[in-house]
Amino acid sequence: MALHEIGPNLARITSFLATQGNPRLLAVSKYASLEAIKEAYQFGQRDFGESKVQVLAEKEQALAHLPDIRWHFIGHLQTNKLNALLKITRLVSIKAIDSWHLAEALYQKMQALPQHPPLNFYWQVNPNLQDQKYGLKTYAELQEVMLAWQKLTPLPNLQQEGLMVMSSLTSEEAQNDFAAAAEKTFTQTKTWAKQAAQEFGLPPLKLSMGMSQDYAVAVKVGTDEVRIGSQIFGTLTSN
Repeated sequence: MALHEIGPNLARITSFLATQGNPRLLAVSKYASLEAIKEAYQFGQRDFGESKVQVLAEKEQALAHLPDIRWHFIGHLQTNKLNALLKITRLVSIKAIDSWHLAEALYQKMQALPQHPPLNFYWQVNPNLQDQKYGLKTYAELQEVMLAWQKLTPLPNLQQEGLMVMSSLTSEEAQNDFAAAAEKTFTQTKTWAKQAAQEFGLPPLKLSMGMSQDYAVAVKVGTDEVRIGSQIFGTLTSN
């Protein structure tokens, strides 16, 4: 895909989202070049998602001249990468907290960094029990980590924001009827979010659901954010 296609792609997607409650568009830039990210920025995109800590650090440094760019970490995260990740000053969200071990480590790091800019995180769930995906696989697992989180002393700069999920691309059910399988996953995640918010007396939990192949399904179910890469950037490769 050529650079000149990025603007029209963004216009098409944002126009659609505007008619559907206007969920936030997170541009997945993990395979995008610096030039492609700058092109998207010029067309008004501000939220970008990366899945590798080192790559995110390099891109933040290279694009530091863009004043209001916001970075989201969307990949599987190991605790030994937290120190490096939290050095990224324009990081606003970690999308894939998939265990209490990781959540507790993040809490402890942020507790020691009271001047760190505000950061939110999402629990990654996996209601389809997909072996190839990370995430909390049952509502009981989600209950357990949220109960443990609620027992911690709140930090002003770290907030539990919601749930993130990826639909199946490989299961037999998905191959036979991808849209139906995606809708089942998203509906289950939405149910968990409502149930957890009620159970723990929380404001509505945000939902990050839907990628390039299935964001229209996620919007139909009701999501607060979609994560779209190839529909914006195509196969432009990172520097």
